[in-house]
Amino acid sequence: MSTTTTITNLNEKKVYDYTQTSLTQMADWSIKFGKHKGTTFGELLTNHPDYCQWISANFDGGDALVQFINRSVVINVGEGC
Repeated sequence: MSTTTTITNLNEKKVYDYTQTSLTQMADWSIKFGKHKGTTFGELLTNHPDYCQWISANFDGGDALVQFINRSVVINVGEGC
């Protein structure tokens, strides 16, 4: 494997599809970093809708939290985020 290949592989972003995971299950997942570390996805959606809107507007759909928020918005139009 060449050095160029290794660097290219390190820069590739894995995108997971969580559409087969229920929103109820994902709501119990905890955030592992930052200001909201330890908060569940569901708590974040309920208690911090402005932060959810910011995440949805500023991050692509590869992250589990982004997918959870975006799917929740579609299902709960007008509630929370």
